[in-house]
Amino acid sequence: MKLKITSILFCILIITSCKEKDANFEIDIKSHEANNLVIKILHETDNGLEIVDSTKLEMSRAQLRGNLSKPEMMYIYVDNAQDYLPVFVEPGELSIDLNYCKLNKSIVKGSESNKILIDFFQSYTAFIDKYNGINKMLSNARKNNDTVIINGLEEDKRNLKTETIGFQRNFIKKYITSPIACYILSSQLMYDLNKQELSNLLDSIPDSNRDNRYYFKARKYLSQINDTL
Repeated sequence: MKLKITSILFCILIITSCKEKDANFEIDIKSHEANNLVIKILHETDNGLEIVDSTKLEMSRAQLRGNLSKPEMMYIYVDNAQDYLPVFVEPGELSIDLNYCKLNKSIVKGSESNKILIDFFQSYTAFIDKYNGINKMLSNARKNNDTVIINGLEEDKRNLKTETIGFQRNFIKKYITSPIACYILSSQLMYDLNKQELSNLLDSIPDSNRDNRYYFKARKYLSQINDTL
């Protein structure tokens, strides 16, 4: 009996050790709406998106695990959905309450980077919704050849673009020490800036936040564009 108990404890120790060794991030996924769905987590590489891990969501719960040395933006896909959930994955535990119907409404907990990311996306989406609304009204005005309204809407569009870029700049300055700042700079959201403006923002990133793929991606882009952009 003593030998049996010792063997069980030894097995538990091995399993625990393997868990710590084999995975330094673990994502718990819960959903009240979905069952028997395949969930995949992917990350961006130079060759496009690659699968990090995948699992089947059963009994309204699943786990995704993997190895990661630095915080990284990853994307969670459910089955063949066109929508995806962007999350910042860091070593440690992450909990997601998955809204299968609207992935962008899912709740991500356990990472400060994700709080910042959600803050950014919610604010940025508000600007984009306004921009799309102006474009729709502008299209109707052009069909009716209404010059006065066209000129007014084009002015609104220019002002909103300036406002959006200002928001992005302020957001980067606010979270200058977080990888999220480098991610925004590298995600083409800021690529409508001219070369000098983009260079100034990159130069403002502290050395402690430059050892990530997003900073190097933005630097690579900066080295390829011309001064007239």
